[in-house]
Amino acid sequence: MKRVTSLLVSFLVCGSASAQTKQELASELVQVRDGKYVFEDHTLCRLDFQRLLTAMAIAKGQPIPAQLSALPNMTFQMHLEAEAAAGGFISRDYFAALVGAMSAMMQVEQAEAFFKHPDISIDQALQALVCKTLPEPIGKPDVAVSLYLTPDGMQVESVNRLTRKRNRRTMEWQP
Repeated sequence: MKRVTSLLVSFLVCGSASAQTKQELASELVQVRDGKYVFEDHTLCRLDFQRLLTAMAIAKGQPIPAQLSALPNMTFQMHLEAEAAAGGFISRDYFAALVGAMSAMMQVEQAEAFFKHPDISIDQALQALVCKTLPEPIGKPDVAVSLYLTPDGMQVESVNRLTRKRNRRTMEWQP
């Protein structure tokens, strides 16, 4: 399962990196403020139902329905913020990598309900998820994620504003 998760995260992170502009590539992802590494990101994700249903039709060996273009896409916005003490237990590079991986995993988690279909593989479903970074949120984000990294472990808190569900996970680092 860890290999599948790693593969999915790599796919999402690499896929989104290929769509970056030169200006975005030159910007600093991680800021250092008040002795802390700080990362903040606003992401807009779209689950493209046309791609999803096309993949399902192909998987079943059926013709692709002509009415697909009229289907609406599901979108959600995510605001992610993360912090850790600078110059201590984690390097800036590992902080950026860990936060990027967690961001991709949270995006997949939000769209996961659509991935659980008996006629479609996770690869086909992930092809229907398209995410892009926004300079600022458009209105209020649907999901807010906070990551807190300390020398002892990591806490991930997510709040889904649509379902009003709050989830908090605290993990220790492996020795």
